[in-house]
Amino acid sequence: REMRQRAASAKRGPIMAGQGHDELVMAQVNGGSSPETRLLSRNSVVLKLLNRCPGLVVCWAALSLMFPSVCAFQLPQPVKAQAFVQASIRRMACQSFLSGESLGMRHRFGQHGIRRMSELRMASVEPRRATSSGEGNEQKLEIFVSKLADSISAGSFVKATLSKNKGEDRTLLNVYIRMVELKKLGKAVQCLLRHKTNDITKNYPAGEAEQVVRGFLEEGFQEGYLFTTEGDWELKLGKKPNLKQVRKSPTFESTPSLDHDREKIVPVDKSSSFLQLLGVTNKEGKPRPGMADKLRQIQKFVSIVDHALSESKLLLPPGAPEALGRPLRVVDMGCGKGYLTFAMHEHIRGEHGVPVLTQGVELRKDLVAKTNQWAAELGLAPSATTGNAEDADKEKQSPGESHGGATIGGGLRFVQGYISEESGKLEEGTPDVLVALHACDTATDDAIYTGIRADAKVIITAPCCHKELRQQFDKRAEKDFVIDDVLSHGILRERTAEITTDGIRALLLEIAGYRTSVFEFVDGQHTAKNLMITALKRDRPLPAGPLRQRLRRLMEFYDLKQQRLAVLLGEMEVEP
Repeated sequence: REMRQRAASAKRGPIMAGQGHDELVMAQVNGGSSPETRLLSRNSVVLKLLNRCPGLVVCWAALSLMFPSVCAFQLPQPVKAQAFVQASIRRMACQSFLSGESLGMRHRFGQHGIRRMSELRMASVEPRRATSSGEGNEQKLEIFVSKLADSISAGSFVKATLSKNKGEDRTLLNVYIRMVELKKLGKAVQCLLRHKTNDITKNYPAGEAEQVVRGFLEEGFQEGYLFTTEGDWELKLGKKPNLKQVRKSPTFESTPSLDHDREKIVPVDKSSSFLQLLGVTNKEGKPRPGMADKLRQIQKFVSIVDHALSESKLLLPPGAPEALGRPLRVVDMGCGKGYLTFAMHEHIRGEHGVPVLTQGVELRKDLVAKTNQWAAELGLAPSATTGNAEDADKEKQSPGESHGGATIGGGLRFVQGYISEESGKLEEGTPDVLVALHACDTATDDAIYTGIRADAKVIITAPCCHKELRQQFDKRAEKDFVIDDVLSHGILRERTAEITTDGIRALLLEIAGYRTSVFEFVDGQHTAKNLMITALKRDRPLPAGPLRQRLRRLMEFYDLKQQRLAVLLGEMEVEP
């Protein structure tokens, strides 16, 4: 256009046009004496040369890209006009190469050359836009926070998560975002900042959600996940920023509750009738004074039992291929007032719908009577049929679950007795699950031995009062012993006795064919006796020989003369 205007103004002859493959326009201006005319004439000479010698096209196009200042057509115009003419010349050179007049060159350079020249042509026709990962990150970030803000406004927001923090505070791992309803702020955005060692919760007005999330992303978070009822979105920042919809159908079909203090999911309902009857909670489901620790203990215990029984395939519904085909048999040794016995029985029976017979064993006669009374009041006491018409009528009026000629009813009963092999037997047979919590000293060993002898699938114990090894350690402390500096302190001697005793018990259970775990039952602030041993029967027991060698080395190291469970299992002899 510039050349046409100058040629028209100088009136120095016509502009000649040649037709090529892409209607190449070549400018040719006749000679003249003015500076502008001489410049145009010089340009026209170059164009003629390129048009007549196609072999120079590639060289000129490459040079014009590498050395724009050398190959530029200098015109007495501003820089923008010069850049435009320079791009036009490169375009026409490329068009000349692709035109029908240069078929020979096209054949010589092949398809790759044609594609490359096409790219040069397009680059010259439309100037390349300068882009960077920074601009891409900013664009994707803005779209992501806009979608988040829109979902909050539309009421479709579920939650959001930010991860992969590359900012200055590397202790901040994740940010979890959800909506809550607060008294002061009303509808608000709650951000849970998860650090390596602690969590920090911050609440912001809903209108500031976009600004808050943008701030977190700009500070260094590289990934973001947005969940709404309309779709799920994933944001990735960095060298290759990307924002995409993860799935066509959303993960969540409804938004969660906006309650600030969401009720924690627990295995035992706090308003259960047995908790109220035993004085643990009131009618509102809140723990009575002094019973909060007991309620936590009940919840934790039932959770452990549920996991152990599920792993041993004892909670399969009736009719399942691997189900027992009969009621599950559970024995609780030293059950006391039966807090955990009632909770375990009700959970197995009510939550999983598995028929269960539970027997609590307690030495104190008054507690046995009291717990049986509570079981009857709750409708959990067992019932048996004799096969006569009167019992059949009673069964119709109060139906129970019939298995093998006996009606389970509630299936829960308590008996008086010591922890022994005899008291561990139910009328219906040996137990599948044996529990012994806080059985004093060697009573825990007797309970474990009872479970092993009964071939129980699950054994759960919480040992208490480790006196047997403590007495032997007291004697060792008076002599020259390898750990004399440890045993010289009473508290350390007591804890060493506890750890060693439970370690030996776990090893003996492994020798008997169980997979054993030792862990903290509940927090030490709730009960000092908080260690628990769980043993699950293995399908394929480990070789007993190496385990026995480890047991022997352990006994020799501590110079132990006897241990109750080892003696019962015949792993060591009793010294006189």
